[in-house]
Amino acid sequence: DEASGDLNTSGNIHYRKGTLELHGNNANINLERNTGQIDDVDFLLTDRHTRGSAAQAELLGAKQTMLRKVSYTSCNPGNSDWLLHSSSVMLDQNTGVGSAYNVTLSFMHVPFFYLPYISFPINNDRKSGFLTPSFGHSSTSGNELSMPYYINLAPDTDAMFTPQYLSRRGTLLKTEMRYLRPHSQGQLELDYLPNDRLYNDYRGMFSYQHHGWTSANLHSDVELNMVSDEEYFSQLGDNLSTSSLTSLLQQAGFSYSGRNWSGSAIIQSYQTIDESVPDSARPYRRLPQLTLMHSTPQRPNQINFLFKSDYTHFSRNGRPSGKRLDLRPGLSLPLS
Repeated sequence: DEASGDLNTSGNIHYRKGTLELHGNNANINLERNTGQIDDVDFLLTDRHTRGSAAQAELLGAKQTMLRKVSYTSCNPGNSDWLLHSSSVMLDQNTGVGSAYNVTLSFMHVPFFYLPYISFPINNDRKSGFLTPSFGHSSTSGNELSMPYYINLAPDTDAMFTPQYLSRRGTLLKTEMRYLRPHSQGQLELDYLPNDRLYNDYRGMFSYQHHGWTSANLHSDVELNMVSDEEYFSQLGDNLSTSSLTSLLQQAGFSYSGRNWSGSAIIQSYQTIDESVPDSARPYRRLPQLTLMHSTPQRPNQINFLFKSDYTHFSRNGRPSGKRLDLRPGLSLPLS
């Protein structure tokens, strides 16, 4: 009806608005106001790898859609192991946020988690909020429940705070923060268990990595790692590769790379977390190490000057310490 702008149609309907695609059977839509409804809908958010189905999609304008009796997933087509069921879902493309009510999460068609309300992003913008919880069990820590909360602090900074309940030990508080600035990037991790009931003491881990550059030539790097005890990673860590670590790196330094000259200065130490490692096998500290090198593009049939130097102060508890100076000037004559 061109006068009113009403469209009534049925059978194999394909309707697209922005990044939302709808496929349904019956539709009553006003094309002037972008309002109406489509029944028996399969929907797809093309930029979010999210799809699902609904009994009805109600169009509330050019940028808002209400879905009723909804099932949706981010699994690939043909695989619906993880499903979210909701009585209604509002997709607001003005704010980039979706809202769902009476939500049930199921795995392999078995429901196991319920929330009366959740909100989630429907575009590429980040949004603060709870992420999917995780459940587990271990023979030493007992039942485990983690509830991560994501925090969008700024366009170049975010964080995640994860309380992890361990039935036999207590509550482990895990914090992670990341930043990506024009001249630096880094990540901070801090885990803290105030009182481990099995260990009868506090447990914790600290890790910080930073890389900065004031120009294309001058760079700074920091890596600090500390842990409360030698059994932390094997009992409370979530990465198998760290469970067999015997020492943790602690290092800070600067490096410069110019057209002909380059150099670096670093301070390096280690925390030995395996006390069974003998003193003779523990790594030396470098307090500091300084390097300087001169190099130019090789000129054929001419004498070229070369220079490399390295000064290091080695130190280790209970073992000999010393300083080493290595100077390597040289000349080369490529003939061609």
